[in-house]
Amino acid sequence: MKNKKYGVGGFAPIIIINMTESLIGILMKSTFEALKIPLMISFVMVIIMMFMEMHEKRIPLQRVSVHNVHAEKNYMAIKYNPIGFMALMFGSAIFMIPQLIIAFIHYFHKSDIINFLYKNFNLSTAFGMSVYIIMMFLFTILLSLLFVNPKDLSDDLLQSGDCIVDVPAGKATRRYIRKWVLILSCLSGGIMCACLALCMYLQYKGIVDGSVAMLPTTFMMLSGFICSIYLEIRAYRDFDSYKPFI
Repeated sequence: MKNKKYGVGGFAPIIIINMTESLIGILMKSTFEALKIPLMISFVMVIIMMFMEMHEKRIPLQRVSVHNVHAEKNYMAIKYNPIGFMALMFGSAIFMIPQLIIAFIHYFHKSDIINFLYKNFNLSTAFGMSVYIIMMFLFTILLSLLFVNPKDLSDDLLQSGDCIVDVPAGKATRRYIRKWVLILSCLSGGIMCACLALCMYLQYKGIVDGSVAMLPTTFMMLSGFICSIYLEIRAYRDFDSYKPFI
């Protein structure tokens, strides 16, 4: 709580320490042969996800109060990875909800469909893995539209009198923002789910050991938290550089 109030990153440093500790434990217990493929995948995925975390789509804005040389530098920023790794953090919990519902129904009513779902709706079967990946992709899009709310953003622009360049205010602006949120969330969700699918496939086929199969996902989340802390530190540093002028 003290770090959330006075420090940087809120609970992120605690999560980073826990994840780093578990990673070190896994790396120390595993052989190089077992780690070779997961670490290669992790290296590629970390580079891709750090690029997406550190870059943003800049939508040019026309502000009514700015009519100087800086007018062309106004923009609305949407990260390439709009919600970071929130979907990964809550993915297992979301997947458990239909599992519990199916188990509850199976207890009172047994049929061919219910029996099939009861036996296959888990991460050890191809069916369960496919459902999990699809759920994660849809969950990423849903959270992106929820946290980067096109309606709220368009309403804020409308109330301030600002607008997106060459886009009419109101519903057209809302549709334009929604289009970019959907594009970026589909891009980030597709990359994340491709990594998940690859890790699960390698584990399912026995190519890599189950204890190290999800290392790329863990490294992706760790890199995301580190990027968020770095951006927050940079924001504080930039703010401090302007203090003499305030």
